[in-house]
Amino acid sequence: METQITKIPIDILDDPQIAMRETADDDQLDDLMSSMKEHGLIQPITVRPTGTRFEVIAGHRRTRAARLLGWAVIDAIIRNADDTEATILKAHENLMRKDVDPVDEACFIGELMLRLKYDEATIAGMVKRSIQYVRDRIAIFQMPDYLQAFIKHEALSLGAALALSEVKPESQRRYLCEYYAQNGVSVAQAKRVSALYLSDTPPVSVLDANAQAEANAEQKRDPLASCAACGKVDSLYNLEPVEVHKDLLCLKSNPLEFVPPPPPPTN
Repeated sequence: METQITKIPIDILDDPQIAMRETADDDQLDDLMSSMKEHGLIQPITVRPTGTRFEVIAGHRRTRAARLLGWAVIDAIIRNADDTEATILKAHENLMRKDVDPVDEACFIGELMLRLKYDEATIAGMVKRSIQYVRDRIAIFQMPDYLQAFIKHEALSLGAALALSEVKPESQRRYLCEYYAQNGVSVAQAKRVSALYLSDTPPVSVLDANAQAEANAEQKRDPLASCAACGKVDSLYNLEPVEVHKDLLCLKSNPLEFVPPPPPPTN
């Protein structure tokens, strides 16, 4: 069946009911506008009728660029799609792009689940991804705003953020995320730190070493120090001497000798 392209007035187009959150930077939008201004609209948008107006199904960014260019009409393919078919088309348009931001992708998937009650398997089938892939995006959707921002601005990798998101309580999680966003962390290191803070015996703060030494002074006369690998305080006679740079930055690059940061102050 031949696809018919129709010119539709811009002012009767409505944005998608469930749209990918728009966070494209100005340069990307400018590039799209420059291309459309020079070459026109290479690929028409897809819309569906909603009474006397039309809802954009695919081509939300192209429609936005056309509005900014002052276009009166835009080439469109009209589809008489119901809610389910329209949602599938939107999912393919939004989630199959190579430049999809993982946070925007997560928010779109989260909206699908909240509004349409789609389960993980249904969404995985729609976007041709694994169920674990969808679960990771749902985890991002449920993250606090500051952690989503670290992912979006690449201060934390997706794997590291997923690992650190499991840390509780929230005050500890935020402290760790801000610390590693500034100082860097690998996925393996983030998983190790998360496991330590979720264990029954969380890591001992290096800052608390002196306090613990004073508390144990009456029971143990041995000089105490913090282990460079796990941070726990032990007798100096049970520790091996380690030569390391004073700033300790090199420890981050070696998971086996990685020192978790101290927990935030309790007051």
